[in-house]
Amino acid sequence: RLVKSEDGSGSFEPIHDPDEVIKLAGRPGFFDLAGEYGVPDKLIEALDITTQLAMAAGLDALREAGIPLVQSYRRVSTGKFLPDRWMLPEPVRDETGVIFASAFPGNDRLADEFARFFEWQNLLSQVEILEDLRRFANDQSMMSEINRRISEIRQAIEREPYEFDRRFLFRVLSMGHSQFAEFIGARGPNTQVNAACASTTQAVGLAEDWIRTGRCRRVLVIAADDVTSDNLIEWVGAGFLAVGAAAIDDRVEDAALPFDKRRHGTLMGMGACALVLESEDAVRERGMRGIVELMSSETCNSAFHGTRLDVDHIAHVMNNLLSAAERRFGIHRHLIAPYTVFVSHETFTPARGGSASAEVIALQKTFSEAVHEVIVANTKGFTGHPMGVGVEDVISVKILEHGIVPPMPNLKEVDDEFRFLNLSRGGRYPVEYALHLAAGFGSQIAMALYHRIPGGPDRVDQPMRYQRWLSDVSGMDHIELEVFKRVLRVKSNGAPSRPPVASSWQYGTGPCVRAVSPGNGYIPTRRGPVNGDRMPVQAAQPPAETDTKSSLEVHAEVPTSGNGFKEESSHARPTTEAALQPASSGSAAPAAPAAPVAPIAPAPAAGSFGVEEKILEIVAAKTGYPRDMLDLDLDLEADLGIDTVKQAETFMSIRQEFDIPRRDDLKLRDYPTLARVIQFVYEMRPELRTAAQPVETPSPEATTTLDEPVAAPEAPATTGESGEPVAEKIMEIVAEKTGYPKDMLELDLDLEADLGIDTVKQAETFMSIRQAFDIPRRDDLKLRDYPTLARVIQFVYEMRPDLAHGPDMAQKAGDGEGQASEQPVAEPVFEAQEATSPHPFPLAPLPLENADRVPRRVPVPSLRPSLDLCKPTGVTLGEASRVVVMFDRQGAGKKLAERLKKLGATVLAFKKPLSGEEIEKQLKEWSQDGPIQGVFWLAALDAEPPLEEMELEDWRAVNQERVKNLYVTMRALYDQVAGPGTFLVSATHLGGLHGYAYPGDEGGSNAGGASAPAGGAVAGFTKAFKRERPEALVKVVDFETELSERELASILLQETQADPGIVEVGYYQGLRYTIGLIEQPAQAPGSGIELGKESVLLVTGAAGSVTSAVIADLAAASG
Repeated sequence: RLVKSEDGSGSFEPIHDPDEVIKLAGRPGFFDLAGEYGVPDKLIEALDITTQLAMAAGLDALREAGIPLVQSYRRVSTGKFLPDRWMLPEPVRDETGVIFASAFPGNDRLADEFARFFEWQNLLSQVEILEDLRRFANDQSMMSEINRRISEIRQAIEREPYEFDRRFLFRVLSMGHSQFAEFIGARGPNTQVNAACASTTQAVGLAEDWIRTGRCRRVLVIAADDVTSDNLIEWVGAGFLAVGAAAIDDRVEDAALPFDKRRHGTLMGMGACALVLESEDAVRERGMRGIVELMSSETCNSAFHGTRLDVDHIAHVMNNLLSAAERRFGIHRHLIAPYTVFVSHETFTPARGGSASAEVIALQKTFSEAVHEVIVANTKGFTGHPMGVGVEDVISVKILEHGIVPPMPNLKEVDDEFRFLNLSRGGRYPVEYALHLAAGFGSQIAMALYHRIPGGPDRVDQPMRYQRWLSDVSGMDHIELEVFKRVLRVKSNGAPSRPPVASSWQYGTGPCVRAVSPGNGYIPTRRGPVNGDRMPVQAAQPPAETDTKSSLEVHAEVPTSGNGFKEESSHARPTTEAALQPASSGSAAPAAPAAPVAPIAPAPAAGSFGVEEKILEIVAAKTGYPRDMLDLDLDLEADLGIDTVKQAETFMSIRQEFDIPRRDDLKLRDYPTLARVIQFVYEMRPELRTAAQPVETPSPEATTTLDEPVAAPEAPATTGESGEPVAEKIMEIVAEKTGYPKDMLELDLDLEADLGIDTVKQAETFMSIRQAFDIPRRDDLKLRDYPTLARVIQFVYEMRPDLAHGPDMAQKAGDGEGQASEQPVAEPVFEAQEATSPHPFPLAPLPLENADRVPRRVPVPSLRPSLDLCKPTGVTLGEASRVVVMFDRQGAGKKLAERLKKLGATVLAFKKPLSGEEIEKQLKEWSQDGPIQGVFWLAALDAEPPLEEMELEDWRAVNQERVKNLYVTMRALYDQVAGPGTFLVSATHLGGLHGYAYPGDEGGSNAGGASAPAGGAVAGFTKAFKRERPEALVKVVDFETELSERELASILLQETQADPGIVEVGYYQGLRYTIGLIEQPAQAPGSGIELGKESVLLVTGAAGSVTSAVIADLAAASG
């Protein structure tokens, strides 16, 4: 065995005494897969113990996840149905994958087979030796003894003859993944991983990749190892002794010593675990809630040493893990440190070069000065080292589920190297995050970061939806669940009366929503890469347009309308180069406007290559095949291996290359070969058969009324980097409206889908652009014709062609001498008569049908980007800051004040409700001591009694505390909270979406509405204050009730420092929202309420205006 000394050196010593071998290990107890889980004995005989343990854990995980097995039936020749196996419901089989993690799969059966064979061979050898010896025996007594021994051995051979088992390969191969998938009927992706002791965590990372890339919706990660069985302990135990990693003590408290100064070797263990990883939309579809959210994962190899750890590389990997989570979710490692538990891999191997030192150094480098706030836990002191079984992965999940962290076992002498660590003493901790590191022989590293999803112990959030899902996937109308031998099943009452409802999920579709996350949790899908150096518009290759399919492939999280996210429009949108395609160089100056514009279609991008050559070039780039190997008759999928997802990407590139609009009815299966793809291009662009010349094609939606055709001017390269003034000015305006930094605004970003600019804000943006460039208003302008920044820039060039030649900006924006500014423009009737008509009623003779043209806009929540992607607000909180904080009763104000004080700010706190006079007096006194920078108003976070339970005085008191006192405060500070750097931030408890229902979830978790509806008045006042003080930062931040006081304080502080582009912001299920407007037609006649003679109409005012006419019509309609 290898014996390591305190200085890190080691020496090999032969073992001469039983005291020098392993005496302690985590040994298996009684386990019966058939009796406890109902698995058939015939199947068990073909399984290694690792597979048996993993299957048991997997069935337990399915039960806890609420995913039952259902009785399957097979149809016989008579037409009847006979019961078959219990498997997953048919609609979920194809979307469920399995990963089996094990460091020693099949080895127990292999060792057993070898032992039986060599024991039998040994007996045969003994018989042969004794028979040979008997030939030389002359003594009768010796002859009798030899015969007796031969007889005994032959009897033993007859009792237990060795027969090679035909199931040998199934027993010794690592087939737990396929055997378990066969048992439950999971037809999704399926594999086994072996990263030694990092296997399970690596499997979690692989499962994340599968789900994000749309290979499946859920993955069962099952793991098992049993190296302490009778067959393996002597082999694996000897191996651990030989590398100096095993302890030989005979008392657990002397051997299991994680982070203890006395640590000197590990204890071997065994076990199994399983986790169900599932996309959030699939969980919600089932009406359930997950335990934790997997924020990020890493798996890699240090390429360093077989048994030692590369400390620097591990620190690098951990930093990557946290950085990925920060980018995705807008968190910050220093802010989450107090709420993070680090579940260590520490195996209490010798101090020098052991895992504890490497992990601690990685923590130090990753969390720096906040490392002492991270709670450090370890479970191997209780379980031993279970090899490839990620017990810690499951423990991480359970710690976050229950808020209880296990103590550091047997810790008596903390190593001086670790005294600064916050080592767990056991019990309840305010943990929200769990960071787990796993390391395996061969420099294998895997890590995962989890975040708790708030909720109660019952994870069925919506029982009715869960029951409906069960009914849909099973084909049964009345569902009853049962647990039979620890397996969750749908109780069978015969063959289903109807086929199950097919899954709506399609292969290649990644998660569409995210679970609760502390930051934004959503990064908008960019509309494709643009060359960093912004090639001139004459470049033949346009930037890639990101459609739904490719976004799912690359970004994995694409908003879809079914989940309340904006789905990309199905019609083709112009790309950057298409939008900025110049007219021919000989185009004349624009004449007097009169006729519709006839835009010039861009020249075919194929250029001199030809259609066929260009398509071959695209396919070669997608597949990696040399072009000379691409025969036109090759099948895209069967021959070239281009699956449907990559086919969609290829078609998208071809459409962009040849400026072909998107077709919703396009079926990829109709174009199986390269020849058919080329034919598709000719069908859509027949002019490409003869020539590659610009073709004048009038826009089908062109409605611009001008006197004469105006050729679009040549547009310069429009990028922020180029310094081109038109693009620069537009970028500046859009950045101001959205809150995005200018360097993030790529020209082909969609204004609504990517930047979250709804139709109202688009109108405001266009108004600002018209004012900046002195462009007259156009009644026929359709915002949908300008979906991207590139198209907006082109709009400016269309209206002001003189700007394409680069005159001075002041002249461009203000001289009014351009052709466009001289065009006669028909102003809206209301605007034209505003100066002469004192009242709009004189315009009544307009046709009544015109009212139908007025868009009906409905407020809906829309996603905002993560705060770390937004530009700073300009508010700096430091030693010079004096901030007023109106406390709430639940403690968020107190936590916020503590954070402000840490930043050096002076906190002026109203700790209890006061009268308006008292507030005004106190503010006057505070103002005499120095200027006040801003106000945090948290009074509206307090819940109030239901309206029906309030007396009038109670109602008045609620309004006084929340909104009237806010009015008094801001009136007193009206002159101070006015300019840049000052702020008003109010907080409300209206449900996280400012009282609006989440689209598609009207009956879901937000349907209960606000816990403090009086906050609506606070929100209204805050927005009104922004109108009066546009230079100041003014926000109203709405929350769900589940967030803790620390989270509320942290978010309010972050909102003060980032994203000046909005006033309303809310946090719902971990995502960051604002309120936007969408055009939504009213319901068709007959779809609303029915009015009759018994109907009662309550009119609250305005009876002298249009309301009276409306009421008269309603009364007539109701009889």
